[in-house]
Amino acid sequence: MHQNYDQQGWRPHVATPNQYAPSGARPNVGDQSNQPASYQPSQQSAQPSKKHGPFDALFSLKVHGAKTALELKPDITRKDFHTVRIEAAHKKNDGTKQFDWDNKIVLQITKSELPVFCQVFLGLLNQLEFKGHNVGDVLKSMKAAHQPGKVFVNLQETGKQLIAIPVSLPEAVMFGHVALVQYCQNFPGLSTDAALASFRAMAQHQMRA
Repeated sequence: MHQNYDQQGWRPHVATPNQYAPSGARPNVGDQSNQPASYQPSQQSAQPSKKHGPFDALFSLKVHGAKTALELKPDITRKDFHTVRIEAAHKKNDGTKQFDWDNKIVLQITKSELPVFCQVFLGLLNQLEFKGHNVGDVLKSMKAAHQPGKVFVNLQETGKQLIAIPVSLPEAVMFGHVALVQYCQNFPGLSTDAALASFRAMAQHQMRA
């Protein structure tokens, strides 16, 4: 046992809180009695990172084409409905492989659109078309349709060039899974199996119409 000595003799070494904590472990800021007077816990580390449902705030799925790119992100509407949003951009014309995300098209899937989005990207329906994403004079729309081995996606916005990109079936299924998980966050107790069963029934009714 390691001993500490002073001028009066030896005394046992008493470990201060977190002295032997694993490297990288956060200090116990609840009790600051053993901290120096100048010690102040970091407010940034004390604040939890914002999440969209079970997904980290930085989570996304990206698809890169020859001239365009598409990104899907978990999102939350102003009324706290869990959904997803689509962002798309053209490749820059500067000889690099960078995409012009500063001039991207962004479209948040609405509450009523989310089930249809899940159905198409999980292969229950063949196509979708979302309109009415209007902000003043700016009109936005999205189309997606199944083609052999892929889902072809078109995004349009007033004043911007149309963005079209193919999404492979494996990537489309991943898009559908993220959207499905987000959908279930809005209904406590609803399982993904139950949601899929309702989507299948809904798709059958739509195909009969």
